[in-house]
Amino acid sequence: MEPQVMGPGAGADLIERFEKLSLGYTEARGCPHLRREIASMYESVPEDGPLSPVVAAPQECVLLAMLALLKPGMVVVAMQPAYQSLYSVAKWLGCTVVTW
Repeated sequence: MEPQVMGPGAGADLIERFEKLSLGYTEARGCPHLRREIASMYESVPEDGPLSPVVAAPQECVLLAMLALLKPGMVVVAMQPAYQSLYSVAKWLGCTVVTW
């Protein structure tokens, strides 16, 4: 018996796209199909433009999360080695960084 890769509700279109999936770099704005799907679920989320919530690189996610969550004076514990942004963005925002 082969292992099941997709859940029982996966349609033929989804299975076909998964089987053709390339694990290389994506477009800078993120996967167009993913952006369309997210936008179709929420009225206030555009498919494209500066308010589109999809990012294509871990560094961008780190920056957005830290800008939203951190305040000057907070203490941030960051693993090392790691992406430089995991500690440098926190320092830039005025946080105390403790490496682990």
